[in-house]
Amino acid sequence: MTSPVILRDDILKAFSNVPNTQALGVTVFGSEPKRTRNIFPHSESPPKCLEQEWLITLDSEVEQRKGGSVGQEGGMTVFAPREQTLNAHENFIVDIPDPFSGPKPKVLISAISAHLYTFPPASSSSSILYISKVDSSGYSPSSPSLPLTKLLVQSVFSHFLNRCPLLRIQLFARAQRQYLFANSADNKGKKVLGGAGLCKWWKGIYEDTANTWALDNKSHNKDKNQYSLRLAFILPGYEEQEAKTLLGAGRLPSEGLAWFYTPPFSTQAVPSLSTSSSLATLIPSFPDDPKTRFLEELVAENSCPPLPTDDKATEKTKKEREAAEDAHRRKFEHKVLQNVAAQDFWERMGFRQECASGDVTGFFTLESSPSSIEQDKKQVFAPSFSPDNALQEAASNPCLPQAIVSRLLTALTNLDFANLQLAIEGSSIWFTQTHSIVSGEIGETGWQQCIGRVEGKSHFKEDEETMKAIKREEVTILQPKKKKKTAK
Repeated sequence: MTSPVILRDDILKAFSNVPNTQALGVTVFGSEPKRTRNIFPHSESPPKCLEQEWLITLDSEVEQRKGGSVGQEGGMTVFAPREQTLNAHENFIVDIPDPFSGPKPKVLISAISAHLYTFPPASSSSSILYISKVDSSGYSPSSPSLPLTKLLVQSVFSHFLNRCPLLRIQLFARAQRQYLFANSADNKGKKVLGGAGLCKWWKGIYEDTANTWALDNKSHNKDKNQYSLRLAFILPGYEEQEAKTLLGAGRLPSEGLAWFYTPPFSTQAVPSLSTSSSLATLIPSFPDDPKTRFLEELVAENSCPPLPTDDKATEKTKKEREAAEDAHRRKFEHKVLQNVAAQDFWERMGFRQECASGDVTGFFTLESSPSSIEQDKKQVFAPSFSPDNALQEAASNPCLPQAIVSRLLTALTNLDFANLQLAIEGSSIWFTQTHSIVSGEIGETGWQQCIGRVEGKSHFKEDEETMKAIKREEVTILQPKKKKKTAK
Protein backbone atom coordinates (compact mmCIF):
# COMPACT_ATOMS: atom_id res chain seq x y z
CA MET A 1 0.00 0.00 0.00
CA THR A 2 1.01 3.64 -0.19
CA SER A 3 0.11 6.88 1.56
CA PRO A 4 -1.03 10.29 0.28
CA VAL A 5 2.19 11.83 1.63
CA ILE A 6 4.46 9.53 -0.40
CA LEU A 7 2.35 9.91 -3.55
CA ARG A 8 2.27 13.70 -3.13
CA ASP A 9 6.06 13.83 -2.74
CA ASP A 10 6.62 11.69 -5.84
CA ILE A 11 4.32 13.93 -7.91
CA LEU A 12 6.09 17.07 -6.67
CA LYS A 13 9.44 15.51 -7.56
CA ALA A 14 8.21 14.75 -11.07
CA PHE A 15 7.13 18.39 -11.50
CA SER A 16 10.28 19.90 -9.97
CA ASN A 17 12.02 20.26 -13.34
CA VAL A 18 8.97 21.43 -15.30
CA PRO A 19 9.52 24.91 -16.80
CA ASN A 20 6.31 26.32 -15.32
CA THR A 21 6.12 30.10 -15.00
CA GLN A 22 3.00 29.98 -12.80
CA ALA A 23 2.93 28.18 -9.45
CA LEU A 24 1.28 24.76 -9.53
CA GLY A 25 -0.61 23.07 -6.70
CA VAL A 26 -1.13 19.37 -6.03
CA THR A 27 -3.79 17.78 -3.82
CA VAL A 28 -3.81 14.06 -3.05
CA PHE A 29 -6.69 12.43 -1.19
CA GLY A 30 -6.53 8.72 -0.42
CA SER A 31 -9.04 6.63 1.48
CA GLU A 32 -8.26 4.24 4.28
CA PRO A 33 -7.69 0.70 2.95
CA LYS A 34 -10.98 -1.12 3.33
CA ARG A 35 -11.72 -4.80 2.96
CA THR A 36 -13.96 -5.53 -0.01
CA ARG A 37 -15.55 -8.58 -1.64
CA ASN A 38 -16.95 -6.60 -4.58
CA ILE A 39 -13.86 -6.92 -6.76
CA PHE A 40 -14.99 -10.46 -7.70
CA PRO A 41 -18.74 -10.31 -6.89
CA HIS A 42 -19.59 -13.51 -8.77
CA SER A 43 -16.75 -15.68 -7.46
CA GLU A 44 -17.63 -18.60 -5.21
CA SER A 45 -14.52 -17.95 -3.09
CA PRO A 46 -13.53 -14.27 -3.44
CA PRO A 47 -9.96 -13.43 -2.41
CA LYS A 48 -9.00 -11.17 0.44
CA CYS A 49 -8.77 -7.66 -0.96
CA LEU A 50 -8.14 -4.13 0.29
CA GLU A 51 -9.49 -1.16 -1.67
CA GLN A 52 -8.28 2.43 -1.65
CA GLU A 53 -9.96 5.27 -3.52
CA TRP A 54 -7.76 8.09 -4.81
CA LEU A 55 -8.51 11.63 -5.96
CA ILE A 56 -5.59 13.66 -7.31
CA THR A 57 -5.86 17.21 -8.65
CA LEU A 58 -3.52 19.75 -10.18
CA ASP A 59 -4.16 23.49 -10.10
CA SER A 60 -2.38 26.57 -11.38
CA GLU A 61 -2.18 30.21 -10.46
CA VAL A 62 -3.80 32.51 -13.00
CA GLU A 63 -2.04 35.63 -14.24
CA GLN A 64 -4.02 38.79 -13.50
CA ARG A 65 -4.08 41.95 -15.54
CA LYS A 66 -3.86 45.41 -14.09
CA GLY A 67 -6.95 46.32 -12.12
CA GLY A 68 -7.47 42.74 -10.98
CA SER A 69 -9.04 41.33 -14.13
CA VAL A 70 -8.08 37.91 -15.37
CA GLY A 71 -6.19 37.54 -18.59
CA GLN A 72 -8.16 35.66 -21.22
CA GLU A 73 -9.09 36.15 -24.83
CA GLY A 74 -11.44 39.12 -24.97
CA GLY A 75 -10.64 40.19 -21.39
CA MET A 76 -12.65 39.59 -18.26
CA THR A 77 -13.93 41.73 -15.43
CA VAL A 78 -13.65 40.94 -11.74
CA PHE A 79 -16.76 39.34 -10.30
CA ALA A 80 -18.20 39.15 -6.80
CA PRO A 81 -18.33 35.48 -5.75
CA ARG A 82 -20.86 34.08 -3.35
CA GLU A 83 -19.83 35.02 0.18
CA GLN A 84 -21.30 31.91 1.77
CA THR A 85 -22.02 28.33 0.77
CA LEU A 86 -23.30 25.20 2.43
CA ASN A 87 -20.65 22.77 3.63
CA ALA A 88 -21.83 19.41 2.31
CA HIS A 89 -20.05 17.46 5.05
CA GLU A 90 -21.03 19.26 8.26
CA ASN A 91 -24.21 20.98 7.01
CA PHE A 92 -23.19 24.44 8.15
CA ILE A 93 -22.49 27.71 6.36
CA VAL A 94 -18.85 28.55 5.68
CA ASP A 95 -17.43 31.79 4.35
CA ILE A 96 -16.00 31.66 0.85
CA PRO A 97 -13.14 34.11 0.32
CA ASP A 98 -12.91 36.24 -2.77
CA PRO A 99 -10.73 34.18 -5.15
CA PHE A 100 -9.19 37.43 -6.40
CA SER A 101 -8.39 38.83 -2.94
CA GLY A 102 -4.98 37.12 -2.77
CA PRO A 103 -1.95 37.74 -4.97
CA LYS A 104 -3.20 35.40 -7.70
CA PRO A 105 -6.33 33.26 -8.06
CA LYS A 106 -6.07 29.50 -8.63
CA VAL A 107 -7.90 27.27 -11.08
CA LEU A 108 -8.11 23.48 -11.25
CA ILE A 109 -6.57 22.18 -14.47
CA SER A 110 -6.36 18.36 -14.13
CA ALA A 111 -7.86 15.59 -12.01
CA ILE A 112 -7.54 11.81 -11.66
CA SER A 113 -9.99 9.42 -10.01
CA ALA A 114 -8.56 5.96 -9.35
CA HIS A 115 -8.97 2.81 -7.24
CA LEU A 116 -6.17 0.60 -5.91
CA TYR A 117 -7.02 -3.02 -5.15
CA THR A 118 -4.44 -5.03 -3.22
CA PHE A 119 -4.53 -8.79 -2.69
CA PRO A 120 -2.21 -9.66 0.20
CA PRO A 121 -1.26 -13.35 0.29
CA ALA A 122 1.40 -14.78 2.57
CA SER A 123 4.28 -13.56 0.39
CA SER A 124 4.26 -10.55 -1.91
CA SER A 125 1.09 -8.64 -2.67
CA SER A 126 -0.45 -8.27 -6.10
CA SER A 127 -2.32 -5.07 -6.93
CA ILE A 128 -4.58 -3.57 -9.58
CA LEU A 129 -4.60 0.17 -10.18
CA TYR A 130 -7.83 1.02 -11.97
CA ILE A 131 -7.94 4.47 -13.55
CA SER A 132 -11.59 5.41 -13.38
CA LYS A 133 -11.54 8.94 -14.84
CA VAL A 134 -9.00 11.51 -16.02
CA ASP A 135 -9.95 14.99 -17.19
CA SER A 136 -8.50 18.42 -17.87
CA SER A 137 -10.38 21.71 -17.61
CA GLY A 138 -8.57 23.44 -20.47
CA TYR A 139 -7.31 26.28 -18.26
CA SER A 140 -3.69 25.16 -18.15
CA PRO A 141 -1.25 28.09 -18.47
CA SER A 142 -0.93 28.84 -22.17
CA SER A 143 2.62 30.12 -21.95
CA PRO A 144 4.67 28.04 -22.02
CA SER A 145 2.42 25.27 -23.28
CA LEU A 146 3.12 22.18 -21.16
CA PRO A 147 1.60 18.66 -21.16
CA LEU A 148 0.70 18.94 -17.47
CA THR A 149 -2.11 16.36 -17.47
CA LYS A 150 0.11 13.82 -19.19
CA LEU A 151 2.92 14.43 -16.71
CA LEU A 152 0.50 14.10 -13.77
CA VAL A 153 -0.75 10.72 -15.03
CA GLN A 154 2.79 9.46 -15.69
CA SER A 155 3.96 10.48 -12.22
CA VAL A 156 1.04 8.58 -10.65
CA PHE A 157 1.77 5.50 -12.79
CA SER A 158 5.47 5.58 -11.90
CA HIS A 159 4.71 5.95 -8.21
CA PHE A 160 2.56 2.83 -8.03
CA LEU A 161 4.92 0.84 -10.26
CA ASN A 162 7.76 1.54 -7.83
CA ARG A 163 5.66 0.89 -4.71
CA CYS A 164 3.73 -2.24 -5.67
CA PRO A 165 5.70 -5.43 -6.39
CA LEU A 166 3.11 -7.02 -8.69
CA LEU A 167 0.90 -4.46 -10.40
CA ARG A 168 -1.55 -4.11 -13.26
CA ILE A 169 -2.52 -0.62 -14.38
CA GLN A 170 -5.88 -0.90 -16.09
CA LEU A 171 -8.17 1.58 -17.86
CA PHE A 172 -10.92 1.83 -20.43
CA ALA A 173 -10.48 4.71 -22.88
CA ARG A 174 -13.68 6.25 -24.21
CA ALA A 175 -13.88 9.79 -25.58
CA GLN A 176 -16.24 12.19 -23.82
CA ARG A 177 -16.53 15.97 -23.86
CA GLN A 178 -15.87 16.07 -20.13
CA TYR A 179 -15.60 13.60 -17.26
CA LEU A 180 -14.77 15.48 -14.04
CA PHE A 181 -14.96 19.17 -15.00
CA ALA A 182 -18.58 19.90 -15.87
CA ASN A 183 -19.16 22.10 -18.95
CA SER A 184 -15.40 22.43 -19.51
CA ALA A 185 -15.92 21.41 -23.15
CA ASP A 186 -17.54 24.85 -23.65
CA ASN A 187 -14.11 26.35 -23.01
CA LYS A 188 -12.42 26.97 -26.37
CA GLY A 189 -9.04 26.34 -24.76
CA LYS A 190 -9.86 22.70 -24.04
CA LYS A 191 -8.81 20.26 -26.72
CA VAL A 192 -11.35 17.43 -26.80
CA LEU A 193 -9.93 14.32 -28.45
CA GLY A 194 -11.92 11.85 -30.49
CA GLY A 195 -11.82 8.12 -29.80
CA ALA A 196 -8.77 7.34 -31.93
CA GLY A 197 -6.91 10.40 -30.66
CA LEU A 198 -7.66 9.53 -27.04
CA CYS A 199 -6.52 5.92 -27.45
CA LYS A 200 -3.34 7.11 -29.13
CA TRP A 201 -2.78 9.57 -26.24
CA TRP A 202 -3.17 6.81 -23.66
CA LYS A 203 -0.95 4.45 -25.64
CA GLY A 204 1.78 7.10 -25.62
CA ILE A 205 1.49 7.56 -21.85
CA TYR A 206 1.79 3.81 -21.28
CA GLU A 207 4.83 3.68 -23.56
CA ASP A 208 6.60 6.63 -21.93
CA THR A 209 5.91 5.21 -18.46
CA ALA A 210 7.18 1.77 -19.44
CA ASN A 211 10.33 3.17 -21.08
CA THR A 212 11.20 5.33 -18.09
CA TRP A 213 10.52 2.55 -15.59
CA ALA A 214 12.49 -0.04 -17.57
CA LEU A 215 15.50 2.25 -18.03
CA ASP A 216 15.52 3.23 -14.35
CA ASN A 217 15.43 -0.40 -13.28
CA LYS A 218 18.13 -1.35 -15.77
CA SER A 219 20.42 1.37 -14.41
CA HIS A 220 19.94 0.03 -10.85
CA ASN A 221 20.16 -3.68 -11.70
CA LYS A 222 23.09 -5.28 -13.50
CA ASP A 223 20.94 -8.23 -14.54
CA LYS A 224 18.43 -6.98 -17.11
CA ASN A 225 16.23 -10.03 -16.45
CA GLN A 226 15.39 -8.92 -12.91
CA TYR A 227 12.24 -7.19 -14.16
CA SER A 228 9.44 -8.02 -16.54
CA LEU A 229 7.02 -5.50 -18.00
CA ARG A 230 4.11 -6.38 -20.25
CA LEU A 231 2.00 -3.98 -22.31
CA ALA A 232 -1.33 -4.98 -23.81
CA PHE A 233 -4.26 -3.26 -25.48
CA ILE A 234 -7.31 -4.07 -27.51
CA LEU A 235 -9.77 -1.93 -29.47
CA PRO A 236 -13.10 -3.82 -29.33
CA GLY A 237 -14.42 -4.51 -32.81
CA TYR A 238 -11.03 -4.06 -34.53
CA GLU A 239 -8.62 -6.67 -35.80
CA GLU A 240 -5.02 -6.42 -34.64
CA GLN A 241 -3.60 -4.95 -37.86
CA GLU A 242 -6.44 -2.43 -38.11
CA ALA A 243 -5.85 -1.30 -34.54
CA LYS A 244 -2.08 -0.96 -34.95
CA THR A 245 -2.53 1.03 -38.15
CA LEU A 246 -5.06 3.29 -36.46
CA LEU A 247 -2.87 4.09 -33.43
CA GLY A 248 0.55 4.01 -35.10
CA ALA A 249 3.69 2.02 -34.44
CA GLY A 250 4.41 3.68 -31.09
CA ARG A 251 7.73 4.27 -29.39
CA LEU A 252 9.25 1.47 -27.34
CA PRO A 253 13.04 1.77 -27.70
CA SER A 254 13.78 -0.15 -24.49
CA GLU A 255 14.89 -3.72 -25.08
CA GLY A 256 12.32 -6.36 -24.24
CA LEU A 257 9.28 -4.06 -24.40
CA ALA A 258 6.52 -4.74 -26.91
CA TRP A 259 2.76 -4.40 -27.26
CA PHE A 260 0.49 -7.45 -27.18
CA TYR A 261 -2.91 -7.19 -28.82
CA THR A 262 -4.94 -9.06 -26.25
CA PRO A 263 -7.82 -8.32 -23.85
CA PRO A 264 -7.10 -7.39 -20.23
CA PHE A 265 -7.01 -10.15 -17.61
CA SER A 266 -6.34 -12.93 -20.07
CA THR A 267 -4.46 -14.42 -17.12
CA GLN A 268 -5.57 -14.37 -13.50
CA ALA A 269 -4.70 -11.21 -11.59
CA VAL A 270 -4.71 -13.06 -8.27
CA PRO A 271 -2.61 -16.26 -8.28
CA SER A 272 -4.31 -17.53 -5.12
CA LEU A 273 -7.71 -17.74 -6.85
CA SER A 274 -9.13 -21.00 -8.11
CA THR A 275 -7.72 -22.32 -11.38
CA SER A 276 -11.29 -22.50 -12.67
CA SER A 277 -11.76 -20.98 -16.11
CA SER A 278 -14.89 -19.11 -15.05
CA LEU A 279 -15.11 -15.42 -15.88
CA ALA A 280 -16.10 -14.98 -12.23
CA THR A 281 -12.49 -15.50 -11.14
CA LEU A 282 -10.83 -14.10 -14.25
CA ILE A 283 -12.33 -10.64 -14.78
CA PRO A 284 -12.56 -8.25 -11.80
CA SER A 285 -15.39 -5.75 -11.45
CA PHE A 286 -14.64 -2.02 -11.21
CA PRO A 287 -16.88 1.01 -10.62
CA ASP A 288 -18.50 2.45 -13.77
CA ASP A 289 -16.82 -0.13 -16.02
CA PRO A 290 -18.33 -1.56 -19.25
CA LYS A 291 -17.11 -5.12 -18.75
CA THR A 292 -18.52 -5.07 -15.20
CA ARG A 293 -21.94 -4.12 -16.58
CA PHE A 294 -21.70 -6.90 -19.17
CA LEU A 295 -20.91 -9.49 -16.47
CA GLU A 296 -23.91 -8.32 -14.47
CA GLU A 297 -26.18 -8.64 -17.51
CA LEU A 298 -24.94 -12.16 -18.22
CA VAL A 299 -25.73 -13.14 -14.66
CA ALA A 300 -29.11 -11.37 -14.66
CA GLU A 301 -30.24 -13.43 -17.66
CA ASN A 302 -30.46 -16.42 -15.33
CA SER A 303 -32.61 -16.37 -12.20
CA CYS A 304 -30.92 -17.70 -9.11
CA PRO A 305 -33.11 -20.34 -7.38
CA PRO A 306 -33.92 -19.72 -3.72
CA LEU A 307 -32.10 -21.47 -0.93
CA PRO A 308 -33.48 -24.93 -0.04
CA THR A 309 -35.82 -24.87 2.94
CA ASP A 310 -33.46 -27.01 5.01
CA ASP A 311 -30.78 -24.35 4.71
CA LYS A 312 -33.01 -21.67 6.24
CA ALA A 313 -32.85 -22.82 9.84
CA THR A 314 -34.77 -20.49 12.13
CA GLU A 315 -32.07 -20.60 14.78
CA LYS A 316 -29.60 -18.88 12.48
CA THR A 317 -28.94 -15.21 13.09
CA LYS A 318 -29.68 -12.59 10.45
CA LYS A 319 -25.96 -12.28 9.70
CA GLU A 320 -25.62 -16.03 9.24
CA ARG A 321 -28.65 -16.17 6.93
CA GLU A 322 -27.29 -13.31 4.80
CA ALA A 323 -23.92 -15.06 4.56
CA ALA A 324 -25.60 -18.30 3.49
CA GLU A 325 -27.67 -16.51 0.85
CA ASP A 326 -24.58 -14.68 -0.46
CA ALA A 327 -22.65 -17.95 -0.73
CA HIS A 328 -25.59 -19.57 -2.53
CA ARG A 329 -25.85 -16.67 -4.99
CA ARG A 330 -22.11 -16.64 -5.67
CA LYS A 331 -22.04 -20.38 -6.32
CA PHE A 332 -24.87 -20.06 -8.85
CA GLU A 333 -23.38 -17.02 -10.65
CA HIS A 334 -19.96 -18.68 -10.76
CA LYS A 335 -21.47 -21.60 -12.69
CA VAL A 336 -23.37 -19.26 -15.02
CA LEU A 337 -20.22 -17.39 -16.02
CA GLN A 338 -18.33 -20.66 -16.35
CA ASN A 339 -20.47 -21.39 -19.42
CA VAL A 340 -19.23 -18.23 -21.19
CA ALA A 341 -15.82 -18.52 -22.85
CA ALA A 342 -13.46 -15.58 -22.42
CA GLN A 343 -12.99 -15.27 -26.19
CA ASP A 344 -16.75 -15.08 -26.73
CA PHE A 345 -17.06 -12.52 -23.95
CA TRP A 346 -14.58 -10.13 -25.57
CA GLU A 347 -15.98 -10.64 -29.07
CA ARG A 348 -19.44 -9.69 -27.79
CA MET A 349 -17.97 -6.67 -25.98
CA GLY A 350 -17.19 -5.20 -29.38
CA PHE A 351 -20.92 -5.10 -30.22
CA ARG A 352 -22.07 -3.46 -27.00
CA GLN A 353 -23.22 0.15 -27.10
CA GLU A 354 -20.28 1.49 -25.09
CA CYS A 355 -17.81 -0.02 -27.56
CA ALA A 356 -19.81 0.20 -30.79
CA SER A 357 -21.23 3.72 -30.68
CA GLY A 358 -19.34 4.74 -33.82
CA ASP A 359 -16.15 5.92 -32.11
CA VAL A 360 -13.01 4.03 -31.14
CA THR A 361 -12.66 2.70 -27.58
CA GLY A 362 -9.83 0.77 -26.00
CA PHE A 363 -8.70 -1.31 -23.02
CA PHE A 364 -5.09 -0.71 -21.94
CA THR A 365 -3.00 -2.75 -19.51
CA LEU A 366 0.49 -2.35 -18.07
CA GLU A 367 1.64 -5.30 -15.97
CA SER A 368 4.82 -5.50 -13.89
CA SER A 369 6.07 -8.85 -12.63
CA PRO A 370 9.58 -8.92 -11.13
CA SER A 371 11.27 -12.26 -11.61
CA SER A 372 12.95 -12.23 -8.21
CA ILE A 373 10.75 -10.72 -5.52
CA GLU A 374 13.16 -11.18 -2.65
CA GLN A 375 16.01 -9.51 -4.53
CA ASP A 376 13.90 -6.67 -5.91
CA LYS A 377 12.38 -5.89 -2.51
CA LYS A 378 15.80 -4.67 -1.41
CA GLN A 379 16.04 -2.20 -4.26
CA VAL A 380 12.83 -0.87 -5.75
CA PHE A 381 9.74 -2.55 -4.46
CA ALA A 382 7.90 -2.07 -1.20
CA PRO A 383 7.81 -5.01 1.24
CA SER A 384 4.86 -7.35 1.45
CA PHE A 385 2.25 -6.79 4.10
CA SER A 386 -0.83 -8.27 5.72
CA PRO A 387 -4.28 -6.63 5.76
CA ASP A 388 -3.97 -5.85 9.47
CA ASN A 389 -0.54 -4.25 8.99
CA ALA A 390 -1.87 -2.18 6.09
CA LEU A 391 -4.73 -0.89 8.21
CA GLN A 392 -2.34 -0.01 11.05
CA GLU A 393 0.06 1.72 8.64
CA ALA A 394 -2.78 3.79 7.15
CA ALA A 395 -3.76 4.99 10.62
CA SER A 396 -0.49 6.96 10.82
CA ASN A 397 -1.01 8.50 7.36
CA PRO A 398 -3.49 11.22 6.34
CA CYS A 399 -6.03 8.77 4.90
CA LEU A 400 -9.73 9.61 4.83
CA PRO A 401 -12.86 7.48 5.11
CA GLN A 402 -13.85 6.21 1.68
CA ALA A 403 -17.17 8.05 1.89
CA ILE A 404 -15.32 11.36 2.31
CA VAL A 405 -13.13 10.82 -0.77
CA SER A 406 -16.23 9.94 -2.78
CA ARG A 407 -17.95 13.09 -1.48
CA LEU A 408 -15.00 15.29 -2.48
CA LEU A 409 -15.14 13.77 -5.97
CA THR A 410 -18.88 14.41 -6.22
CA ALA A 411 -18.38 18.02 -5.10
CA LEU A 412 -15.78 18.46 -7.85
CA THR A 413 -18.09 17.16 -10.56
CA ASN A 414 -20.85 19.54 -9.42
CA LEU A 415 -18.80 22.66 -10.25
CA ASP A 416 -19.11 24.66 -13.48
CA PHE A 417 -16.05 25.11 -15.70
CA ALA A 418 -17.79 26.64 -18.73
CA ASN A 419 -15.56 29.74 -18.61
CA LEU A 420 -12.55 30.96 -16.67
CA GLN A 421 -14.57 33.14 -14.33
CA LEU A 422 -16.79 30.24 -13.25
CA ALA A 423 -13.81 27.89 -13.08
CA ILE A 424 -11.90 30.18 -10.70
CA GLU A 425 -14.94 30.70 -8.50
CA GLY A 426 -15.71 26.97 -8.44
CA SER A 427 -12.09 26.08 -7.70
CA SER A 428 -12.05 28.53 -4.78
CA ILE A 429 -15.25 27.05 -3.36
CA TRP A 430 -13.97 23.49 -3.76
CA PHE A 431 -10.64 24.23 -2.05
CA THR A 432 -12.38 25.97 0.85
CA GLN A 433 -14.86 23.15 1.35
CA THR A 434 -12.28 20.38 1.03
CA HIS A 435 -10.04 22.18 3.53
CA SER A 436 -12.91 22.33 6.00
CA ILE A 437 -13.93 18.70 5.48
CA VAL A 438 -10.45 17.17 5.44
CA SER A 439 -9.07 19.16 8.37
CA GLY A 440 -12.21 18.24 10.31
CA GLU A 441 -11.42 14.56 9.74
CA ILE A 442 -7.62 14.39 10.11
CA GLY A 443 -6.66 17.81 11.48
CA GLU A 444 -4.78 20.74 9.96
CA THR A 445 -1.52 18.76 9.94
CA GLY A 446 -3.20 16.01 7.94
CA TRP A 447 -4.55 18.58 5.46
CA GLN A 448 -1.08 20.04 4.95
CA GLN A 449 0.22 16.54 4.19
CA CYS A 450 -2.35 16.20 1.39
CA ILE A 451 -1.32 19.34 -0.50
CA GLY A 452 1.87 20.51 -2.18
CA ARG A 453 3.15 23.38 -4.27
CA VAL A 454 5.55 23.76 -7.18
CA GLU A 455 6.80 27.32 -7.37
CA GLY A 456 6.90 29.10 -10.70
CA LYS A 457 10.31 29.40 -12.32
CA SER A 458 10.87 33.12 -12.81
CA HIS A 459 13.89 32.67 -15.09
CA PHE A 460 11.73 30.86 -17.65
CA LYS A 461 9.31 33.78 -17.57
CA GLU A 462 12.16 36.26 -18.02
CA ASP A 463 13.50 34.26 -20.97
CA GLU A 464 10.02 34.19 -22.46
CA GLU A 465 9.60 37.97 -22.09
CA THR A 466 13.04 38.51 -23.62
CA MET A 467 12.14 36.43 -26.67
CA LYS A 468 8.88 38.35 -27.06
CA ALA A 469 10.77 41.65 -26.88
CA ILE A 470 13.27 40.48 -29.48
CA LYS A 471 10.46 39.47 -31.82
CA ARG A 472 8.75 42.84 -31.34
CA GLU A 473 12.04 44.63 -32.06
CA GLU A 474 12.58 42.61 -35.22
CA VAL A 475 9.14 43.58 -36.46
CA THR A 476 9.53 47.30 -35.76
CA ILE A 477 13.00 47.75 -37.33
CA LEU A 478 12.65 49.82 -40.50
CA GLN A 479 14.33 48.29 -43.50
CA PRO A 480 15.59 50.75 -46.14
CA LYS A 481 13.96 50.38 -49.51
CA LYS A 482 16.19 49.85 -52.46
CA LYS A 483 15.55 52.18 -55.34
CA LYS A 484 14.43 50.34 -58.40
CA LYS A 485 16.55 50.78 -61.45
CA THR A 486 14.74 52.37 -64.35
CA ALA A 487 14.93 50.62 -67.66
CA LYS A 488 16.95 52.39 -70.27
